[in-house]
Formats: sequence, structure tokens, C-alpha cells
Amino acid sequence: MDSFEPLLAEVAEKSENSESRKNFWARTYSYFVSIKTKLLISFLALTILPLVYMSYVLMKNSTRGLFSVIMRNSMANARKASIDADRFLDGIVDMARVIRGDQSLAQGDIEGFRARLGELDQRYTTIEGIYTVENGKLSFGTMDLTGNETLPLDFKAIERGLTARDYLLVTIPGHDGFRGAGAALAFRAGKDKTLQTVIIHISLLALRNILNENVSGKTERIYLLDQVFTPLTWFPEGDPSRDMERVRDILGDKKYGVYSLDSDNLGKASIITFLPVVGHGWKILLMQRQQEVYSLVLSFRENLNLILILTIVSAIMISLLFSRGIAVPIVRVSDAANQFAAGKLDARIDTHGRDEVGQLARNFNFMAESLRAKISELNEAYSELQERAATIEETNRRLDRRVFEVGTLYDVSQRMGQVGIDTDRLLDIILEKAMTAAGATRGSLMLLNDDDSLELNRVMKWDDPSGSPRAVESFECNIQIKPGEGLAGRVIRTGEAVVLDDPSSDPDFKPYENQSIDPPRQLVCLPLSLKKNTFGVINLVNKADGTAFTDEDISLLKTLAGQAAMALENAKLFKLAITDGLTGLFMVRHFNVRMEEELKRSRRYDSQFSLLFMDIDHFKNFNDTYGHQRGDVILVHVAELIRQTIRQDLDIPGRYGGEEFIVLLPETDSQGALVVAERLRQTVEKFEFPGEDEVLHVTISIGISMYPTDAADRMELVRMADTALYFSKENGRNKATIYSDNMGVVSEK
Repeated sequence: MDSFEPLLAEVAEKSENSESRKNFWARTYSYFVSIKTKLLISFLALTILPLVYMSYVLMKNSTRGLFSVIMRNSMANARKASIDADRFLDGIVDMARVIRGDQSLAQGDIEGFRARLGELDQRYTTIEGIYTVENGKLSFGTMDLTGNETLPLDFKAIERGLTARDYLLVTIPGHDGFRGAGAALAFRAGKDKTLQTVIIHISLLALRNILNENVSGKTERIYLLDQVFTPLTWFPEGDPSRDMERVRDILGDKKYGVYSLDSDNLGKASIITFLPVVGHGWKILLMQRQQEVYSLVLSFRENLNLILILTIVSAIMISLLFSRGIAVPIVRVSDAANQFAAGKLDARIDTHGRDEVGQLARNFNFMAESLRAKISELNEAYSELQERAATIEETNRRLDRRVFEVGTLYDVSQRMGQVGIDTDRLLDIILEKAMTAAGATRGSLMLLNDDDSLELNRVMKWDDPSGSPRAVESFECNIQIKPGEGLAGRVIRTGEAVVLDDPSSDPDFKPYENQSIDPPRQLVCLPLSLKKNTFGVINLVNKADGTAFTDEDISLLKTLAGQAAMALENAKLFKLAITDGLTGLFMVRHFNVRMEEELKRSRRYDSQFSLLFMDIDHFKNFNDTYGHQRGDVILVHVAELIRQTIRQDLDIPGRYGGEEFIVLLPETDSQGALVVAERLRQTVEKFEFPGEDEVLHVTISIGISMYPTDAADRMELVRMADTALYFSKENGRNKATIYSDNMGVVSEK
């Protein structure tokens, strides 16, 4: 719109000046700056100047263009003559090959062969006669030769030429300077296969007819030349020597193509076309004077000058007649366009013209109406697009949520599957993943104890630096909640989740947490249930973003809680199946399975491991003195000391039976096992076991065997370790001994 404002201002200013100034110079100025005058000048400039320039170019190039046309026509005529001559000679050569393949030759019937030649001579008008040559002399001919008994040819030279070619075109000298042409072929005839030559004398009249058919202009002359550029025949009749003299340079250089001779003087210039008869060695020479067509150039120039004058006069008259009719509608279109550009979308042009300007005005009106309708459609489409964008955004959000939920549940299942029977780690994973899934800042986990009371088991808080929940080590763990008491008790009793946006407003809410912590704004209590038996509660407090827990959060948490309950129950059952009920160590059966797995792994990767086999010294006397219940306490504490001494999740401890224990140490040789055994022995020796009136002390003896140095079989390794244990007991007890071959095998395991 800004680009039109200067123009509109100028037009308005000029209009005001035209109305106020009535003098001659003002009217003259207004006339010259009017759109009518501009259209007139522009129309004349666009029509007359190009016409003048085109006339100059056409006059300058007419001679060159017509000359090019003449050369192309000459080339076309010469090419056609060459092709016709080629076809004619191919027919003659084919006839010669038919003669050479005649059956009478193969049978040695020379007379029959000559009769065949006579028949061919009579049948074809394109040949003058057929001759055979034997041993350099004419042996037969279908027509008599005037004045001579032989053809004026070098038969020996022809025979030499035929040794390298299938056929040979020859020029036959004639009487009175006239020449003839023939095709020569070699063959062997008779029983003795004598080499003979057949010569077909070609009719020059037939060749002249071919040339005649390809002459179109009055001054055209065409020649058929042999291999040495000697004219064989030509059309029209006349002396060829003058033309041959003019073109001797072209013939001497043997350049095929179209050439101009004496082109500086159009009245005498000629066009020379020189082409080969492909495959036969003859040539076509076509000559034509340019003077024959130069009259067309003069006529073209006269007509062009007349057309130019008439066009200029017509352009001036048309410009005067139509400039006024064009100017007014254009001004109207310009005014309407300026209004439309200024934002007045209802601007229209009132016109009834049927010319291009009227069509432009109608198109402008149609465009304005269409644009207004399109703007309305765009507004509707934009609204619809916004709705669809919102739908897509919501769909993507739901999809992202589903992916997050599936990923969370998969990660939880993977982590739960990795911890095995370690219930403490399993509880940590359950609470950590629940907080992460819901985006909670605090969380706790409560389990039913033997008194059917909820007991606080785990507490975690969100740690911003690490971006994950962290366990709270110091928390009040003596909280006991009965079923039905408080929100957690309600969840235990009903087995239903509780979701509150304002927990303090619920009458069952009891703030058990530290008062220094911000009070909960949102709270979710989820039951840990299995087969309608609720045995725990997960409590999540306050979302990190300050929003309420959504239905999607609750759905994911319920699924996670169900998965956690199943994992806890499975871990409990699995632990009961593989561990000793008193010590919590692996039972012998499961220990043997794990040892077989370690044997396979060690064989596959060529690694090693060691066994620690131990028992409590004088344990029978201890039981007799303090009783079996106190003995069970000793077993439980020794098992715990074993767990604390060995590597978690790597070493495998087990209760072998009674007071006997066994530990498998993967990737450990006997010296490394001795270090572990000594550390364990000293720990047990120093530990103060609880008694009724005083602390008690016990010691252990340990035997060590190593795979594969001592044995490669499970039972053999156990026997070796038991033998080393026996050696420790025999040498004073309370010591660890590595098995050696001089000990023998005294174990009865």
C-alpha cells in the first residue's frame, strides 16, 4: 500500500493543477503527462520501433537466409540422386552375384551359362550387355562390339582388383569421347575351375534418367563421376569440361559437402554440392546458379517495405482511436486497486467494457469478492485447524503417557526380576518407582507386621540434584496403625485407594510425619493387595509441579502396586523354597544348583572359584550346655556374620546341615579365599553372642578347596573342602586351611 501512496499523491496534485490552470502551457503539460498520451507514445514505441528494427534485420539477413535455403535444397537433391544411384548399382551388383551363383557353372555347362546371360541381357533394359573374360581375354559377349573384338579394358588389372573385393565398378572408354560403366565379378567355371570374370555393361541412359529425376531448377546441372572424378554421364546434355575446370579444387581435395563459387557476385555465383555414392566409389556433383533465385530477394524487399509503411500508418491511427478508450478504464482500475490496497475490501469497479480492460475490471471485482469469501473460509479453516491441532496435541500427550507407563512398568518388572529374594531391595525399588511415576516429592511404605498392625518400613524424599528419590535413613519407625485407623488403616481395611487434594480436611487424616516438613497438599494411599488380601500401603505426598494427582497417575500407580504385590509374594514364596528357615541362607539343594551353574560358567570362560566349608567348634557341647534354643541363636548370628563378611549378590552362602555352613566365592583363587576365611573366622571369634546372664563366644574351623586346581566335580570339591576342614579341627580348631594333596581325602560327604 505504501508504494501506491506517492503515485496517488502525484495524480491528485496533477488533477488539481489541471482544473486551476487554464492557460495553454498548463493544458499542454497536462496532456503530455496524461495516461492517454503515455499510452499513445508507448503503443507507437512498442509497434513502430520493433517493426523498423525487424525490417532492417530481415533486409540484412534475407540474402543470407535465402542462400541457406538454396544450399539445403541443393543438398537434398544431391542426396536423393546419391541414394537412387546407390540403389541402382546395388541392383546391378546383385544381378552379378546371381550370375556367379548360377547352377550351370557348378555343373560345368558353359553353353547353358552363356544362354542364361543372353536371357538376362534381353530381360533388363538397365544393361547394355554381359561379357565374360578368361585369361585376360574376352571369351563371350551378349552383344557385338563395334570395331573391336574385345572391350577396351585392362582385364589383368580388373582381375587383380577382384582379388581384394567382391566386385569392381569399371569405366569403359567409348567412341567419340563417350564413356560407359560396368560391374565386374570373378568366378570359377568348368570342371577345371578356371578363373573367369563377368562384366555387366551398365546402360548410361538408365543412369541419366536417375540424374534427370533429381534436377528441379532451370539452371541445375548434375554429373555422375567415377572413382577418378571422370564424368560418366550428366544432365542436361552439354560440354562438362567448363564445369569440371571450375570445381577441380573441390574434386582434388575430395571434400564432400555444399560449397559456393564466386559468392561475391550474386549474378554469377553458383552452388556446388558434392556427395559420394556410398559403398561404390562413384560421386554425385550438382551445380546451380544463385541468379535463378535472387529475384525472390528483390521481391521480398519490396513487399517488406510496403508492409512496414502500412503498419506504421495503421499503428498511429489505432493509437489515436483507442488510447482515450483505454485510459479512462485503467484510471478506474487504478483507483479501485488503491482503495483495496488500503484495506477497503468492498471496493468495486463499475464497468461495462468488453475489452481486456473491462475483463480486468471484472476480474478485479471477482477477485475482491473471492478474496472476501476466502478470508471467511480461512477464518473457519483456522478455527478447525486449531481444533485439530488441539486434538493431535492431546493424542500425542496420551501416546507419550502410554509410552511412559509401559516403560515404567517394564523397568519395574526388570528391576524386580533382578533382585531375586532380596526383599529389602525390592521394597526400595517399589517405593522409588512409585514416586518417579507419580512425580511425588515424598513417599513411604507400610507393611503389616505379625501383630496385624501397619508398621512404617520405608521413607523416601525427592532429591533434586540427582533427579531421583533418595531413602531417608532416620525416621520414626515405631509407628503402629491398626486396620481402620487413619487413612492408611482405612486402605488396609477396605483394600481401596484413597486420593485427596486436601488431606487435612479428611477426618481420618493423622499427620504422623515430622512437623517440620511441609504439610501434605495432595495425598495418595495405595493398597498392596493380592487375592483380596491387603498387606501393605504405599503413601505418596505432593506432586513436584504442584498439581493434583490425575486419573492417569492413579491408574498407573494401581497397576504398579498390583505388580509390586505380586513381586513381593513371589519373592516370599521363592525365598521360602530355597532358603533355610532358621538362618536365611540357601538350603543345600539350591546351593548345589547354583554351584553347578558356576561350574558350567567357569568351564566355559576358563575361570576359577573357591569353596569355604566350615562348622562351629564344639557346637554339640554348646547345645548340651546352653540348650538348643540358645544354639539356634548362635546359628542365626553366625549366618548373619557370614552375610556381612562376603560380597553381596556375588558370593553364594548356604547352610549345609546342622552347624555346617558353605560359601562359594566366584572368580577367587585359594589365597583370596583364605583372606576371606580368616576375616570371617576372626569376626566370629570376636563377636559377643547374647546369653542369658553373660555374653557367649564361639569359634569356627574352615576348609578351602579351589576349582579347577583341586577338583573339577561338585562333590569332589565339597569333599576336598571338608577334608581341609577336618585338617583344621585336627590341628587345634579355630583356623582356616587350604586343601593340599598330602591331606588325602578323609571326608565322607
